[in-house]
Amino acid sequence: MRYASLAVLLAAGTALSGCDGNQLDAVANLGSSCTSTTQTLNCSGPNSGSTTGGGTGTGTTPTPTPSPNTGNTSTITTGDTTLALDNGLLVSRANNTAVSTLTQSTLPTSTAQLAINTNTSSNAIWPTTKVLDEYVAGTTKGSGIGGTYKEYHKITKAPGAASTQDEELQVWRWNAGTGSSYATQYRDVTTGGNPATHQAWSFGGNYTTAAQMPTSGSATYSGQFTSVATTSNFINPTNPPVGVQTLDRNNIWSVTGDTALTANFGSNGTVTGTLTPNAWKAWQTLGGASGFATATNPNTIPDGGIAYNNPANWFGAAQGGFMDQQIQLAGTITTNASTTAGTHANVIKGTAQYDPTSNWINTSSNSFFEAGFFGNNADNITGVFAMDAQTLQPIGGSTAINDDRRGYVSMTGIFNACKTGPVC
Repeated sequence: MRYASLAVLLAAGTALSGCDGNQLDAVANLGSSCTSTTQTLNCSGPNSGSTTGGGTGTGTTPTPTPSPNTGNTSTITTGDTTLALDNGLLVSRANNTAVSTLTQSTLPTSTAQLAINTNTSSNAIWPTTKVLDEYVAGTTKGSGIGGTYKEYHKITKAPGAASTQDEELQVWRWNAGTGSSYATQYRDVTTGGNPATHQAWSFGGNYTTAAQMPTSGSATYSGQFTSVATTSNFINPTNPPVGVQTLDRNNIWSVTGDTALTANFGSNGTVTGTLTPNAWKAWQTLGGASGFATATNPNTIPDGGIAYNNPANWFGAAQGGFMDQQIQLAGTITTNASTTAGTHANVIKGTAQYDPTSNWINTSSNSFFEAGFFGNNADNITGVFAMDAQTLQPIGGSTAINDDRRGYVSMTGIFNACKTGPVC
């Protein structure tokens, strides 16, 4: 029930310390001093490291369409783990993640900066680091994925220009016991349209130090995630009745859902779990509709709560759907006893994949996650993930396969989970 090829997908551009005075404000006073022995907070401000020249030029990356809002000179080498995307294409992978530093301030007004080094040859095409103003209307909407939330924008228009330049930054923060962490999404939508010209996800906070890390036993964690997903090559129902299907299956989505993790501590520590979607939101284009609509899981949401009446999308690859697929996380814990400023003490790295037994094939270079433990007793986990998968028809050996049809899902985002029990 799918058509076209991977080449078509790619052609379409889909994917899926010194202490700065404002840096503690960046995470709403996370409660950790900024010293060389307390490497639990990335304290280097946006001007740390060299600020001249272009990107570091590592790796081969797609050449994005130049934006009128360019000239990034950041070459910071330490900071928050970051995923970077150019025109919807992931350009920082498991072995080549970008870095960024977040600075927030409440005086004299509420502002934020996110300095990014993508560690790619396209780094200089990204915008320069700017001071973005808090967008109160966005902030007051709340996070929707737990914790607290702030939203920032920078909208400018050059004299004689036909359109505005717009950058936006979302900042989520979670407090679980002694562990405070934050995550961000940055988007440069200067050239308009979707996907964004440049996009980045990052996370940081009060990392659990080696001395504070549990050395045995296990713990369960629960929380939420949010992401942006691209789907393509799926076939829509033929001539759906007006009002029945208003969202094209091939779309750019905002996806939210639940995080469930288990950490096993010790010399060979692991973290496993799932990200389970419960809502997919996109712009309506079918059946004469317009505006945003949300597809919610018909298995968990009463009929009156379904904003998008096409439940077939929820029922797995075998039925041509994709919305109910859990992302499976499997990683290992790397404990680092170094006290070097900017060094993260406890990091989790691994794979983020759809279940390969459910008709899905994952691309290894784009299906991964990185996260960290935060707090004195590893009270919460926050991280970023990327997932890229396809489903094929027909499959099996009853006949010779003569015409492969593929549907694609690519997703990038952030997740958080705190210890189940008193901490939450």
